[in-house]
Amino acid sequence: MTGRRPSTTQRVDFLCAGMGRSATTWLASALRAHPATWLPPRKELHYFTRSPSFQSASYLSRRSSRWDGVREIARSKEVRTRLRRDLRSAIGHLRIRDLAWLGRYYIGVPDDTWYLKLFERDAAYIGGELTPSYSQLGVAEVRDVQLLCPQAKILVMLRDPIDWTWSHLKHRSRNGWLERTDLSSPESVVEHLQHSISPRHYIDVIDTWSSVYGNRSLWLGFFDDVVDDPNRLLTSLAEFLGIDAREFPDGGPPPINAASGPSMPREVERELARLYLPVVAELAERFDGPFEKWLTRAEGALTL
Repeated sequence: MTGRRPSTTQRVDFLCAGMGRSATTWLASALRAHPATWLPPRKELHYFTRSPSFQSASYLSRRSSRWDGVREIARSKEVRTRLRRDLRSAIGHLRIRDLAWLGRYYIGVPDDTWYLKLFERDAAYIGGELTPSYSQLGVAEVRDVQLLCPQAKILVMLRDPIDWTWSHLKHRSRNGWLERTDLSSPESVVEHLQHSISPRHYIDVIDTWSSVYGNRSLWLGFFDDVVDDPNRLLTSLAEFLGIDAREFPDGGPPPINAASGPSMPREVERELARLYLPVVAELAERFDGPFEKWLTRAEGALTL
């Protein structure tokens, strides 16, 4: 007599829609460690930002056959680097099933059926993905997300925008994406900020996703809590997702992708405070969280 095979599901229960450089990798690691949750082998799937109009994973949009996927691996150093890293992780952790998943992700033809198939798992687990670039989606695009993932709960990690921007700049500089901006020159950085920063981006992300999914389906997490009180953040997340907070590792995982590089010049901090002060003031008025602390910091930076 054989046992009954467990039922499976392809349902997407949660999506993280930002922000990058705000401990989303730490959050993914915490979710992987919880026995009631399932994440795909890759943290970021980029399905909804696969269009070339976005600055992430546009190679997915160029794939209309399996041979396109093979050719992309052959000609793109970036794709090969990602694939090697994913294969090392799967083999190193003896996750043989992940190899089949990676074949589907890197060679399959991206469409809605392909995307949902990436979440196939035992129905006992809740599952989702964390792609910070989904913060770039507009209302019409988020409506498309909802059509495919109607039950998803939306996670948004936020960080003091002054620190977030500086971390973002350092990350882009390390990857060679700021050829005309010298982080050691406050004047160069300020000039870059004046032409590249959208101060209302934080508010736009919250308003866009909540306008489609509703406020009750939106959870805000904070980098501040990852640093100061990770258990409080994980308890809040567990309540939102309907899982047992006690099954998260105490204190959460260790810090991941900690930023390195030059410290922020005062002139840059002052310029960022000027840009973000109205936005932080609006956030502090509308939502609970560390926004009052961010507001105080921004007001103080203007006097430096």
